[in-house]
Amino acid sequence: MTVKGNSQLSMSNCIISNSKKYGLFVVNEDVQLPVFEQNDISQCTDYPIRLYTNQLHYLDSTTHFLNNGDNSAVEVTGSELSENVVWKNLRAPVLFTGPYNNIQGDVTVEAGSVFLMGPEALIRVKSEGSFHLNGTIDEPIIIKGKVDSPGYFASITFEDSNNSLNEMNNVHLANGGGGYYNSNIAITGSTHLKVSNCNISSSSGHGLYVSRYSTLTDMGNNTFSAITGDDIFIQQ
Repeated sequence: MTVKGNSQLSMSNCIISNSKKYGLFVVNEDVQLPVFEQNDISQCTDYPIRLYTNQLHYLDSTTHFLNNGDNSAVEVTGSELSENVVWKNLRAPVLFTGPYNNIQGDVTVEAGSVFLMGPEALIRVKSEGSFHLNGTIDEPIIIKGKVDSPGYFASITFEDSNNSLNEMNNVHLANGGGGYYNSNIAITGSTHLKVSNCNISSSSGHGLYVSRYSTLTDMGNNTFSAITGDDIFIQQ
């Protein structure tokens, strides 16, 4: 199935299988999927779904992704996201590709979500946006490279996001450091970020980069391992 242009598609209780490439391919950022639930997508040669950053919130845990081998993930191509949305805990990892996953709205990530980052991939939280990741001990939020290698992806970067909603709690984050700030997480400008109960590891640079004008609230119980640079680098 291909959806393109200014299309709108509601889809529920459907079975998509045996595609030579994607199960569902969303061509344009303008496509809307106002209802997308209880579908089964299986046995696709490529990823079951390919869509854009600003469309990820349409998917939820009622859709199953079955028997797609090494490609059992939702592929997300970078775009500008300006809405206030929830990224739900799907029944498959979410693979972010490219450097342009720009958040300009308030984004909340459900506990248990798994994000795979492609080579040089970047999630950028801009001044108008916020990123709230609140995992639990039993269901942490996992962000890691598609390949388990330090510096495989760029980073999670906050740029001038002075928003009280910015938080990372019970997040396991690994394999970053390949971007401009040379760290798994970077907070720059007037950003404010709270971090607690996080496991930050396997960075080719720093674990967490803090610019001189940013505010990091370390709420405790954070661990760092296999970090090439500083666990927390604070710009002077």
